[in-house]
Amino acid sequence: MAGVAVRTQVAQVPHAAAASAVRIASSLAASIKDASMSKDGRKEHMKKIGEFKAFASQSTEGSAVLSADPRWKHGVDLDALGKAPELVEAFFISLKPERKGTGVNVKSADGQVTVMKGLPALKKYRASLTFLFTENCVAPSLEYQLVMTRFFKGLGNIDASDKTKPKDKATGKEPLSYPLYLDILKAYADKSHCFMMLFFITTWNLICRGKQTSEITLSQLSVVNDAVTIEFSGTKTDTDGQTSNTKEPRHCYANPHNWRTCFVTWLGIFFLCNPTLHTSCLQGGIADVKLFPSADAKSTFSKGLQRDKGTFLKPVFDAHGATAASKNGVHSIRKGGATCVAAASTNGPSMVSICQRCCWAIGGVLDRCVQVIV
Repeated sequence: MAGVAVRTQVAQVPHAAAASAVRIASSLAASIKDASMSKDGRKEHMKKIGEFKAFASQSTEGSAVLSADPRWKHGVDLDALGKAPELVEAFFISLKPERKGTGVNVKSADGQVTVMKGLPALKKYRASLTFLFTENCVAPSLEYQLVMTRFFKGLGNIDASDKTKPKDKATGKEPLSYPLYLDILKAYADKSHCFMMLFFITTWNLICRGKQTSEITLSQLSVVNDAVTIEFSGTKTDTDGQTSNTKEPRHCYANPHNWRTCFVTWLGIFFLCNPTLHTSCLQGGIADVKLFPSADAKSTFSKGLQRDKGTFLKPVFDAHGATAASKNGVHSIRKGGATCVAAASTNGPSMVSICQRCCWAIGGVLDRCVQVIV
C-alpha cells in the first residue's frame, strides 16, 4: 500500500507542473491579447459599451441581453445580442450630436425628423460593440452583420443627400504656418522654456504626432555623420513598427542660420537643464529612459500651450488672425511641418520622402522598393 501511495504522489508531480505551465501560458496569452490595443483605445471602447448597457437596462427587451454569467466578458450576452440587432439600432438612434451641424437628419415615414449623432461618431460606437464580440471570441451572427451593414449604408446615403447640412464642415486643427511657428519659438526662447522649445521643434522636424514625441527614449537617439537620428519603435497605424517607412530612422540636422529653430541646440540645452538625462547617455547608464521624463509629455505640452495662449503668446496669435489661437493646437505642428516641407520651396523634397517622414503609406510596391533618407 505504501508503494502505491508513493507512485500516486510521483504521478501527481508532473500533472501539477503541467497545470501550472498552462496557467502561466494562459496569463501570458491574456497579456499579449490585451496589448493588441492601447489603453486609451480600450478605455474609450469600455466607455461606449457602458453607455449601451445603460440604454439596454432601461427596457425589458434590452435587459434580456444583459447577463451576470461570468463567461460573458463585460456583462453582455452576445448570443442574445446577435438575435436582437434592432436593439442596437434603437441605441444608435437615441444618441444625439454634441455640436450643431454634426448630426444626421433622418425623416420617418410619418414625416417626423430626428437628429441623430454624426456618421463618424456612430461608426466608433459600432466599432466598440464589435470589440465586445472580439473580446469574447464570438463571431457576430449573420443577421446582426447584415442589419448593421444595411443600417449604416442607408445612414450614409441620407447623410450624403442632406441639403440642410452645412457644407463648411469643420476640418479640425489648421496646419501651423511657418511664420507663426517662428514667432512662437521666439516667444518661448525669450522665456527660456526649454521643454516647450524642444518638444515643439522635435515634433515639427519629425512631422510626427505629439504622442510619438512624448514616447521617444534615449536609446532611439543616435549620431550618424552630421545628423542626430531618431528611430521610432512604432506609430499609431503601425504599432509594431514593421513597415518600411517606420523602420527607417529620421535625420535631424543643425540649423546654424537660426538657433531658435535648431534641434541640436535645444537638445543640448535640454540635457544641460536635466543632468540626470545626460548621465543616462553615458556608458553603463539606463538608455531606455524617456527624453521627456513627464508621465504624459504630450498632455503637459498641450496644457502649457493652452495656458500660454492666454498670456504671453496671446499677442503672437492675435497678430496672425482672430481665429489663429483656436485653430492651432498640438496636431497643427504635424500638419504644419508636412505643409511647409511640401510647399515652402519650388524644389522641395519628393512626395515619397515626405510620406516616409510622416509615416504615411504610399502603396505596397513603393513602400518596399523606394527607400530614401528621411
